[in-house]
Amino acid sequence: ILVSAVGLFDLADLRLLYRMSYREFLMSVGTTLGVLILGVLPGVLLAVALSLIWLLSVGSRPNDAVLGRVAGRKGFHNVADYPEAKTIPGLLLYRFDANVVFYNADYFKTRVRAAIAAQRTPVEWVVADASSVNVIDVTGLRKIDELRQELATEGVSLRVARVKRHLERFFNEDFAKKRREEARKRAYQTLKPAISAYLKHQKAKGLILADTDPDDPASSAREWREAVRPPRPETSDAVPLPQEEESERPD
Repeated sequence: ILVSAVGLFDLADLRLLYRMSYREFLMSVGTTLGVLILGVLPGVLLAVALSLIWLLSVGSRPNDAVLGRVAGRKGFHNVADYPEAKTIPGLLLYRFDANVVFYNADYFKTRVRAAIAAQRTPVEWVVADASSVNVIDVTGLRKIDELRQELATEGVSLRVARVKRHLERFFNEDFAKKRREEARKRAYQTLKPAISAYLKHQKAKGLILADTDPDDPASSAREWREAVRPPRPETSDAVPLPQEEESERPD
């Protein structure tokens, strides 16, 4: 019986789990002990409960990033991964690497405020890159509205970019349509139009973004204007396929 019972354990897979992830190894051992001690059904329920707890813990404190441009690389990248990345004074490009729902909506607000406070110059615009958001619920939407109103009283405008159209399916059609009309002036298809709108906003105020380092082309306002300039038309007869804007994620 003991020999047969030992054969039920996949020791090779357990060794692989141990090398790959201590967390998943401990969960595997814990659920196995749960089956042996509590029985099959309670042990399975314990495994489900542990998995849900882990998912909620990860989802409630996801990664986020302040984005900037890196010389020689396309797209916008996490300034924590690339300390040499350049940002525009007064403009905060922010990405929340998760859905915005009831268990992390407050964390989203906290992280946006922390990112604003960490900037060396006062922030006028916050542009949230919503490319990572695949699900949003009523609580998440309300928290975003609360944050927008709070920031507006402080002279900070909260805007969004790269919002996926399928998010509307989580709400009633009439509400989603009204919401889309209201957000038209503060929503952008990609980050580049958002940057361009901010530069125009600064120009309309009579402010010119000066080069922060004349010896470094990547740090100049000119480089940012080049980044948002529409690409030149192709000379060949082939029709280029649209390419999605890069936004490198942290590991």
